[in-house]
Formats: sequence, structure tokens, C-alpha cells
Amino acid sequence: MLIFHWIVVGLWVGCVVIETIAELYSRRYSQPENPIAAWHWRVDQYVEIPTLILVTVSGILLLDSAIWTSLLTLKVLFGAAAVVLNGFCVLLVYRRYQSQLAGDTPGYRSADTNHNRVGTLVILCLILALMTGLANHWVN
Repeated sequence: MLIFHWIVVGLWVGCVVIETIAELYSRRYSQPENPIAAWHWRVDQYVEIPTLILVTVSGILLLDSAIWTSLLTLKVLFGAAAVVLNGFCVLLVYRRYQSQLAGDTPGYRSADTNHNRVGTLVILCLILALMTGLANHWVN
């Protein structure tokens, strides 16, 4: 189960990296013509949400046989925070997409700004979860 968890975490991290690069590249477009809103929502629907579910379920299943240490506790907390925050990002991506479809520029900008802020926290929590998880693995 651990190797499966590592694989799906890798898929999730890869998804976040690709989405981040696409988001940064899309800054060259203005809001009404920016293709990122529709693209990102499709990626979330078909890749990120299923991957988040697999990461969460495999992580929970691993807890049953875990030897609890301070590092593992930190890893679980950072990982759980990353999952919850990423779930919130999915809602913001959907809101941005719906705002773009409706021609609601203020709604688009609000969702976009909040997505960027929360997305930064997701990346920070992911990095901290990976670092504490690897440290825990090496120590034990």
C-alpha cells in the first residue's frame, strides 16, 4: 500500500506542478479570452479529484499499521492540510470557470486571486508533507 500511496502522491504532485506552470503561462491572456479556466476545470474533474481521493484513501489505510512518531504526525497534518486546501482550490477553479462563462469579470478575478493564494498554501503544505514524510522514512 505504501508504494501505491507514493505513486498517487507523485501523480498529484505532478498534476499540481503542471497546473501551476499553466496558470503562470496563462497570465499573458486577458480574462475574457483566457483558456486556463476551462482547461483547469477539466483537469480537476478528470485527474486531480480522482487522484486526491486515491491519496486520501491510501493515506488513511496506511495509518492503521503506522508507527506513530512526531515526524509522522507532522507529515499527516501537512498532508491533510494540503488535501483540504486543494479541495478548496477545486471549488475556486469551478467558480472561476462559471464566472468566465457568465461574463462575470469581478467574480472571475476574485476566484482567480483566491485560487492563487490558496494554491500557494497547497504547494507549501505539499512540500512540508513530502519533507517530513521522507525524514520520517529515513529516521525509522
